[in-house]
Amino acid sequence: MSISHDIIDDQDHSERTVLYSRTSIFLLGMILSPFWGTLIYAANLKLTGQRQKIVGVFVMVFIIQFALSLPLLGFDFPDHKIYPPLIFSRLLTMLFLLFPVWKAHFKNHPHQTLFPWLRVTLIVVVYLFVELCTYLYGFHIPFETLTKGMMGVILVRFGVGLIQAVINKIVKTFD
Repeated sequence: MSISHDIIDDQDHSERTVLYSRTSIFLLGMILSPFWGTLIYAANLKLTGQRQKIVGVFVMVFIIQFALSLPLLGFDFPDHKIYPPLIFSRLLTMLFLLFPVWKAHFKNHPHQTLFPWLRVTLIVVVYLFVELCTYLYGFHIPFETLTKGMMGVILVRFGVGLIQAVINKIVKTFD
């Protein structure tokens, strides 16, 4: 019995935009912060030609995060990262971004989703490495001291740019 591939070959996928998946946005938003998930979401908006909505999405996420963390102001946070109100606020923010807002922005755009395994894995590995070093060695960069003055700002921006360049170089070698 032979299988006919005519139906598959006749389909035209050229009109479909390839977007980053909801899963990748959710994972980065929960593990790192909703800001990082929103960056990936903004890339999807850019791919579909909706650049004018990017600032609005960032403002919306900021307002949601602020509103959810407002009752927690004035309380001491524990040193560890597992803090239920923080996880709850991230969860609500990401679920709101990925369901009603996603439907509003991408409902009329035919798209396929892509999970960027390599990039998400690299980001999570780097994040876990930094967290492990912080836990094991008590390695802590006093951010307030580092960013005092213009030299501190330049050093922080240079460091972030260097890390992004290294990750992009690694990703390009595997792609």
